Amino acid sequence: MLRFIIPTLVTAAIVLSACESGGHEITKSRYGSAWPLTVDSVTLHCENSAVWVERPGGTQYPLNGVAEMRLRDAQPLERIWRYDHARGGAPYRISIGPLIQDGLALCD
Repeated sequence: MLRFIIPTLVTAAIVLSACESGGHEITKSRYGSAWPLTVDSVTLHCENSAVWVERPGGTQYPLNGVAEMRLRDAQPLERIWRYDHARGGAPYRISIGPLIQDGLALCD
């Protein structure tokens, strides 16, 4: 049940607090174990369906294909995309789906 409530609350918080500068700071503490990045915070952006995150200093990482096509100097997301090693077997990447969904909500 919490698996569905928490993402909904996170999305609502982002939509309600999105600023007109085009970005919104998101943090590891807000997403908990679902945080898919190796850094503790980023600024989430959306413009014309392109969703990306930006680290302090301006380094950008695309989260969807639209952003990959539009961002010229972006770095590969793989540089900050977190693996989950807890389940045994081969590690897998934490889903960036919630970040993409929250980013698209900024475009609406």
